[in-house]
Amino acid sequence: MKVLFVTSEHPSRIFGGLGTFTREYTRVLRKKCQVKVVYFHFGPDTPPSVDSDIDYVCSANRNFEAYNIEARILETAAFFRSQVQPIITDFDPDVIHCNDRQTFLPFRFDTNVIYSSHLLFCDLLGLQGITDEYLQELKIERCAFSSAAISVVYSRFAVDRVISQISPKCSPVVLPLAIKTDNFYDKKDSKNIGIAYFGRFEENQKGFLQFIKAVQLIGKELKEKYSIRFSLFGKGSIPPNIDISLFDDVTFLEGEALQEEYAKTNIVVMPSRYEPFGLTGLEAMASGCLLLVTKGLGMDEYAKPTINCLSIPNDGKGIATVLKNAVIHLSDYEDLRIQGKKDSRNWTWERCVEAHYVLYSAIKTKKHNSVQTAYKSESYRIQDRYKEKVSDAYIQEELTAISSLSKTPALQNTAPSLVITTVSTLPDETPKPTHLISTQKFIDGSTYRLEFLPFVDNSFNTTYVVGSWEMVINPIVALSELFRITEKKLVLCYRIAERLPWQTIKMENKASWEQCGSDNLEWEIESSRPLTKDYAFVVWEKKILNLEIINCQEEKNEKEKCVSTSSISNDF
Repeated sequence: MKVLFVTSEHPSRIFGGLGTFTREYTRVLRKKCQVKVVYFHFGPDTPPSVDSDIDYVCSANRNFEAYNIEARILETAAFFRSQVQPIITDFDPDVIHCNDRQTFLPFRFDTNVIYSSHLLFCDLLGLQGITDEYLQELKIERCAFSSAAISVVYSRFAVDRVISQISPKCSPVVLPLAIKTDNFYDKKDSKNIGIAYFGRFEENQKGFLQFIKAVQLIGKELKEKYSIRFSLFGKGSIPPNIDISLFDDVTFLEGEALQEEYAKTNIVVMPSRYEPFGLTGLEAMASGCLLLVTKGLGMDEYAKPTINCLSIPNDGKGIATVLKNAVIHLSDYEDLRIQGKKDSRNWTWERCVEAHYVLYSAIKTKKHNSVQTAYKSESYRIQDRYKEKVSDAYIQEELTAISSLSKTPALQNTAPSLVITTVSTLPDETPKPTHLISTQKFIDGSTYRLEFLPFVDNSFNTTYVVGSWEMVINPIVALSELFRITEKKLVLCYRIAERLPWQTIKMENKASWEQCGSDNLEWEIESSRPLTKDYAFVVWEKKILNLEIINCQEEKNEKEKCVSTSSISNDF
């Protein structure tokens, strides 16, 4: 695998989000495949030199005087393309990874581009801040999401923003981000309670003034009674009319000093109103802090209220109520703090790279159309419907089907096997296979659908599907994908009971399956029969193909095609 990674934020910017991503991500990616990192320098200042993280530096220049905004943007893109073309010709990458909006336009017509979005431009400014120049940026962002082979975001919240603000036809894939967990540690002061806000001093997106208001409502009396140390760590200006007299520290920190403050802080308040992911919360959890966080944003990827954090509203009074309770009963939330610290350890750069690499492989093997099908907006609505309507009764029906399937003599002793379900646990009597849950994240931090699965060809002797078939949006693509990863036998359970609230398709009988798989010459139905009162199952087996027959059929088809073409020519 050869990957050309393109960024417009230099990795030397240690605490810039994109710079950190470029630096840490590509260092791990280089261990897995061949990587060339290209940095696009847009500024008028002298561009930096190449180093251990950057292989090529391209700087913007204009050969022609252009006054129109669109013309300047297009000329800049063309100039970057002229600089990067020799690199593409020499390196011949399997994948071009454009890591931000600014890098996409020079690769608009390449078919092997993966585009990753860390912050939507339309959310960055808001519609009131759109100028003629920024309108072009919005067009570039829409073009990137619509034209890239695969587009990537980093939270379900970001998916909803893309679908609502960019286009409902987009198919964004949610992948995991990461932190360098070894940089964060726990060193709490048993005599004092540290409560802090980390982030930009900005209200519309970060809500930091609501945290200040909450501290004002808590007051000096509680601060002195529990030896509380209030802190604001970040960049920006605080309006002069805002009372910050209760705060002990108001400063910007970075590097080891920042990590030290995380380590000493007991409670981190994250009152954001908009966050596409929110690395601050993950860093706080890794440092053993009790996290108080707004629900419904990108932090939902890792922050689970009452499990590893506490939920807060985004108004000062509501934050004060939760925060005061957390101070008074801090010891009661020790389990949440410990669980958050444990959960944060999963967010590694190795896992992040592995998840991206699955999509790289899809582009290399020209399966990006399957990815686009799997992550249509409809598929996200189906997932939401499932989470809203799933019941204990349904879970038991699926578990009963899995248990009955595992007891079928003809289907035993078929390891290595894969079981795809919607339930998170398998019955005890089920042999321990690879288990993929189509409604939850897999071990690499991504959620997969039947239309696209993260396994190489013929990975499993036998594949079992129970409960997940009812969520497909393209049964032909899904069946083809299951055939691809299976070497010998595919066992598909399908529902025969009443239709489920989230169910997209209902297979009627064996003929329905034959019609769905009619284009695949390698597989045939071995058997089809009822399993439980709610499910039946069909068993597909891979045939031993007679290559001579196939070749003859292909020759016949080619001759018919030639005759047809000749007839058309004669008609004209």
